[in-house]
Amino acid sequence: MNNGTTSCIETRKDVLFQELDEETSILFHLAKEHYYGLNAAGARIWHALQETSDMETIVTQIAQEYPEVEETTIRQDLTDLVEQLQQAELATTS
Repeated sequence: MNNGTTSCIETRKDVLFQELDEETSILFHLAKEHYYGLNAAGARIWHALQETSDMETIVTQIAQEYPEVEETTIRQDLTDLVEQLQQAELATTS
């Protein structure tokens, strides 16, 4: 993915999310029958993806919630997670 902030991402409908505790969540891909772990930041991004598919909107939302974190860090973390979600076939971008 060349520029994560200009893409839209959609999570797959056959992926379930479960929070295990404040720091750990899992995604379960029903079709592949695989589990994937998320840390707290990854879980927050997953929740944001349920509200909007616009990457820049997600960066803005998270930056407002965590003003101590630089937007460049948020953008990079989002891009990295989206690439991992795509590779695991948990989400698609357009």
